[in-house]
Amino acid sequence: MKAFTGFLEKYLSPIGAKLGNQRHLQALANGMMMTLPLLVIGSIFMILANPPINMDTVDLNTTNFILRFLIGWKDWATTYNTEIMTPYYMTFNLLGLMTAFSVAYSLAKSYKMNAAISGIMNMSVFFMVCAKVVPTEIEGINGITTNYLDSNGLFVALILSIVTVEITRFIETKGIKVKFPDSVPSMVAAFVNSLLPLLVNIVLIYGLNLILISASGKSLPEMIMSILTPAINVGN
Repeated sequence: MKAFTGFLEKYLSPIGAKLGNQRHLQALANGMMMTLPLLVIGSIFMILANPPINMDTVDLNTTNFILRFLIGWKDWATTYNTEIMTPYYMTFNLLGLMTAFSVAYSLAKSYKMNAAISGIMNMSVFFMVCAKVVPTEIEGINGITTNYLDSNGLFVALILSIVTVEITRFIETKGIKVKFPDSVPSMVAAFVNSLLPLLVNIVLIYGLNLILISASGKSLPEMIMSILTPAINVGN
């Protein structure tokens, strides 16, 4: 056992340390941690909506205090299911969208870029490729698909976070921006200098999405998930 532990410390610990200090992996970890409070609170409401009792097998006329409490809880949860589950839907079912912001924010922050703008930028691009506009039964009103806004789009959000931030960073390092005098408010300068990176990201990523749909019938998220699905199945 000592020999095995020594082997781990000698060969695997340095590799683990390097991976742990890798900028992009740190951004993934930090970004995912930012979404955890929302998931924990969302899960509480899911539990509230699903009390641990099977109404088909329990005696509804029981005098047991605990069972009477659970029966009352079940009746309340059934009556107000939509209201109770809304916090769950608005957290778990938007995990991909939230991760698109948080990971891009964390990576941009590590580069000392404008983290908030980078997060919003990536969230916007993620929304463009993952939420398709579809007609509804109400005339003149369209809806959007939400297939990849939840955990199904998690890997897409992680990949796009890195890509959009690196594209923005490339533009900034090339010095392609407007230089304002000190009298101009910083928010105005940040707004103007975010226009080009956002435009480039939309043209490249959303344009690639349209090309893939035209050529193969699959969107960018569908293509990414079709590539990753075998690896995910092996992991499962």
